[in-house]
Amino acid sequence: MRRNIIKGIEKSTEGKFIIPNDWYDGEIPSNVIIDDAVFIDTAFCFEMFNSKIPQALKVGKGTGLYDSAQIVTSENGEIEIGEFCVLNGSNIICTEKISLGNYVMASWGSVITDNFLGEDLTIEQRAFLLENGSSSDLHQMPFSKSSPVTIEDNVWIGFDSIILPGTHIGRGSIIGSKSIVSGNIPEYSVVVGNPAKIIKTLPPTDLNPHSIKK
Repeated sequence: MRRNIIKGIEKSTEGKFIIPNDWYDGEIPSNVIIDDAVFIDTAFCFEMFNSKIPQALKVGKGTGLYDSAQIVTSENGEIEIGEFCVLNGSNIICTEKISLGNYVMASWGSVITDNFLGEDLTIEQRAFLLENGSSSDLHQMPFSKSSPVTIEDNVWIGFDSIILPGTHIGRGSIIGSKSIVSGNIPEYSVVVGNPAKIIKTLPPTDLNPHSIKK
């Protein structure tokens, strides 16, 4: 049973914020802004969190980061995660900007990224970037391009799916397992495949709060 509830966060003797009983000897970065009743499985989620901007990550009320979900950023990365979201062993890789709405579910192995090398680079240019990345202080890939990603409310992202840079996923959509998604996905779409295609449009039942049976 998980016990690392973020409301039980403690301050160490060095003045750092830690999760009690965490298996990982790390801390929650000071520029991570956390709302009430947020669950964070382990501070290992932030092992590759390199953003230096104020309020680089905002996590909304009731959201959970489970099974060592990874939040990876550049020094300028900015991420917003809404209320009551579930990131279950998933990965967010951010150079510029990634936004998740409320009630978003991201399954194991899924990747949401706003950065990539770009198809217009030569082999020599890619080799140059890799060599320089290996010798940098952060050992981080200096991606050549980034394009913000937006995921609206009530989106479900299936196992091992990849959300590519510049993608906008509309409210209430479902992304099938192992799909590769890019571009603009309209609201209430069911999307599957590589490249992902819309196979169905769902009725917008989530607009009526009384439609959810208790």
